[in-house]
Amino acid sequence: MPKKKKYGGKLKSVNDLIPSALAALEKTIRNDLPYENVPSELLCGVKLDLSQWSLVATDDCLGVIAQNSISTEIVVLNLSGAERITDVGLQSLSDLQHLQSLHLDNAYRISNDGLAAITKRSHKLKRLSLSGCMGISGAGFGIIGQNCRELVYLSLAANRQIAPWAFLKIFESCKRLQSLDISFCSMVTDQEIKVLAETSSDLRQLNLRECKLISDVGLSLLSQGCPDLSEINLRRSDMPFRVTDVALLQLGQACQSLVSVNLHGCELVSDTGLSWLSGWSKELRHIDLSNCTKVTNSGIRHIGEGCKKLKSIVLLNLRRVSDVGVRCLAAGCHHLEALNGSGLAMLSDGVDRSFGLEGLQALGKSKCSRKMKHINFHGCTLLSTLSLKSIANFHELQTLDLSCCNKLTTGGARCIGKTYRKISSLSLASCGDCISDALVEVLVMNLELLATTNLSFCQKVSEKSMKALSTCEQLQSLDLTGCTGITDQSILHLSEGNFSPGLRHLFLAQCCKVGDTALSWITEGLKQTLDGHISLYTLSLKGTRVSSAAVRGIRDRLPYSILKSNASFHGFWPLARTKDRKEINFYHKIACSAAIIQARVRSRREKGTLMRAKERHCKKRVAVLIGALFRGGKARLRYKELKRAKKALLVNSLRIQCSFRCRIARKRLNRQREKRWLTVAPLASKAIQKRWRGIIGRRRANQKREERRQHHQRQIEASIRIQSWCRMLRAKKLKLLLLCRWLTSELNRFRSAIIIQCAWRVCQGMKALKVFKAEFLEDQELQRLSALRIEGALRTIMFRKCIQLRVARTRKRLESSLIIQQWYRDQTQRIAEQVMADARMVEARIRSSELIQRSVRQRLAYLKLVALRQRREEMLAIREAKATILCGWGRVCAAKIRMRMRREEFDEEIKRAWQLKFWASSKIAAGWRGKMGRDRANACMVMKAQRWKALWSESEQLPFFYNQDTGETRWEKPQCLLDLEPKPMCSNCSEYLAEIECADCEEFFCTKCFDFIHYGGKRARHSYRMVYDFYGRRRDYDQEPWETGN
Repeated sequence: MPKKKKYGGKLKSVNDLIPSALAALEKTIRNDLPYENVPSELLCGVKLDLSQWSLVATDDCLGVIAQNSISTEIVVLNLSGAERITDVGLQSLSDLQHLQSLHLDNAYRISNDGLAAITKRSHKLKRLSLSGCMGISGAGFGIIGQNCRELVYLSLAANRQIAPWAFLKIFESCKRLQSLDISFCSMVTDQEIKVLAETSSDLRQLNLRECKLISDVGLSLLSQGCPDLSEINLRRSDMPFRVTDVALLQLGQACQSLVSVNLHGCELVSDTGLSWLSGWSKELRHIDLSNCTKVTNSGIRHIGEGCKKLKSIVLLNLRRVSDVGVRCLAAGCHHLEALNGSGLAMLSDGVDRSFGLEGLQALGKSKCSRKMKHINFHGCTLLSTLSLKSIANFHELQTLDLSCCNKLTTGGARCIGKTYRKISSLSLASCGDCISDALVEVLVMNLELLATTNLSFCQKVSEKSMKALSTCEQLQSLDLTGCTGITDQSILHLSEGNFSPGLRHLFLAQCCKVGDTALSWITEGLKQTLDGHISLYTLSLKGTRVSSAAVRGIRDRLPYSILKSNASFHGFWPLARTKDRKEINFYHKIACSAAIIQARVRSRREKGTLMRAKERHCKKRVAVLIGALFRGGKARLRYKELKRAKKALLVNSLRIQCSFRCRIARKRLNRQREKRWLTVAPLASKAIQKRWRGIIGRRRANQKREERRQHHQRQIEASIRIQSWCRMLRAKKLKLLLLCRWLTSELNRFRSAIIIQCAWRVCQGMKALKVFKAEFLEDQELQRLSALRIEGALRTIMFRKCIQLRVARTRKRLESSLIIQQWYRDQTQRIAEQVMADARMVEARIRSSELIQRSVRQRLAYLKLVALRQRREEMLAIREAKATILCGWGRVCAAKIRMRMRREEFDEEIKRAWQLKFWASSKIAAGWRGKMGRDRANACMVMKAQRWKALWSESEQLPFFYNQDTGETRWEKPQCLLDLEPKPMCSNCSEYLAEIECADCEEFFCTKCFDFIHYGGKRARHSYRMVYDFYGRRRDYDQEPWETGN
């Protein structure tokens, strides 16, 4: 970690105080992770990927990277999701001259200054990702085009604030782009795409998701300028009419190497566009046609015939696609791996026609059934037993979604359960009463890899289904929302399952029979970690009988979830970036374990050093005592010699005295000799005993050391023998496995030859193969059992030997400890006497030193008080300066916020202007289409009327009409001819169409004018008739009778 700057004296600059002030503010933020910053050992290297540690990455981490000696040689820097990184941290990395890849996704605190600082010298930068960097404005993105001209990959997704002129500057400067992501950039227009097509001819991947202003014009220019384009995403939810079949025509003709196309939501794309696209793009592997409502079976047939290498296709909500379209896909796309047919209402089991099968039957019998991995038939309500039997032919299937299919049967599910082994995701949501415990049991009985299951709103699911699901060891997510048959007993069966790595997500919303007992079984039964936490991340309890107190009681058992309660959810919801948090905590545990191990190793080393020091001290003490005893013996011998000489002198002087005194002196001398011998003999014997015990102790220690060395050597040799024996067994098993594989391959070849020759030989070969397999399995089982028995016997023998050795060592240790304790007690008594003498001396020294220390402390306290006063004055000055800087910084932030609001208002005005233009253009286009439709309808009406011919009947002397197509004849004038006659206007007002004809006036009137003119008098009795009938159709003048007014 970089050292914090100490401010004292005069202030150098304002920028020196900003990092410390911001750090003081950020320390108040609560952090539930074990680290406040990225560990320094992870900040070294040339390729730094800190995406997992971005939750705790700060500017201080970047400062540590900048202080590293090899910081200028960094090639890759990934800071995706680092929300605490600011411009200060990026400015410290301004010397990265060799940087080639930079990822700053969702770092919303970065502004133009930080981006300019890190890209100023990074002229070799080839990959740049700035997705979600909302703090960077148009000028900042313009810096990319100025400094990063060698870019190959650029991601600007979700940056809605980028203006069109910034895109122009980037596209004009970065001419080597191969991959570009500008999804959700709603201000991109055809003009910017035109510049991109003119400058970036090597472009291969382009993401234009939700770029609603791009139309066929921009895509046509793009296809002409970028012929190597292989992936393009045109998904949109607004203005779908701007992408039509014309764009597909241009893309298919110019970009013949297209591999992936996403047309989600392009409603004007029809069969014609798909025929053009599939006719030219033969390398197409992935296509998304979701919500393209004009696509029919014809378009799917063109894809099946033209795109032979297709691997995945999405047909979401294509209501016009039926069994015929699926049959065409199965016949042409032999490499198909993923099929999303959600919402295909006309998809059924299919039928067996004379020319072949249709629907899912054709898909199950096709060549793509060997490679199919993902199937989604959500909402296909016509699927039943035959469909499930056809799906059972997909042996490599991994994902199956049959939600909202209410005709599923147990027989079809049994076929799937017997066939599949690799399914990891299964959805049977909202299938109604057809989903029962029997169906779930037969479906999941062999699904060992099942990880995700959705049984929501299946009312008949109960305890048996949970018991069957508890056998799926890989289960991680289970959705039981709305399953009213789930009870506490069902949860008990589920909690008894041994899930690895553990159940992550459990949804029990609207399970009204689940209570606190089920919650306790969940917390106690599901897999728990070493620290007592359960494996669940998500637990939904909305609409259950679980009390709030029980939920709060297990809150500490789910460290990666938060308690959430609102109108739509109640329970535990996973924290953001759960995997990253788990990795950080796991690293913390490893670091703590390493520190504990290191501390234990150091303590053992220190204990060994202390024991050696004690042993040296004891040896030295014993040597001193032996030397003192030896010198004492010599002194006593010398004393005896002097005494004898003196006695000889006394004897010579005492001979003169009387014999009585001599006798008394001899007796007294004898008594003195006896006393001296009684005092000297015990000391000598003790010294000899101590020396002898020392010699015996050293011999025993050497013997024990030699025994431990020999025991350790025997353990090593035994482990080597066991390892060699295990390797030999593994080698034998591997040899048998290879032999089995070789025999199997040879048998397959022989069987193929037999099939070609004759059918009866095939039957004989199959029988022989079954017998051989049975014998091989029996041999393998016998080998496994014998190996287990040998291993058990070996473990028993080794365990008994270890027990015997431990018993012998324990006995020897007890005997040695008794001898050492006796010697230790003697030494302790002597040391205590010496310590008491030393303590008296130390007390005297302490009394004298206390007087000296008292005067020294008084002087130091006075100096410290002076320093504290001076430091307090300096801190007050620094606080005033920080407050001034923070006030200025606050004013700058307020100004930036006001500027941003004004910019947003300006962008909103531009958006409204664009919307007005689009609305006007759409109205004009709608009017033009209406006019063309009316003209076309009139033309059709004229053509229909021309088929009627007016003829004259000589017998009746009346005209009649004849239809040339149908041969029909009629006296009344056909309605199509009446509709072609000109509509009369009112003779009075000349403003409205006439509705009534007057026989006496011989004129046409509208209803209002007729009532006004013929209100009274003679005109009220005029005869009239209606021009149109009740439905607004024209009447025949010659057939309608006249009516007389009242």
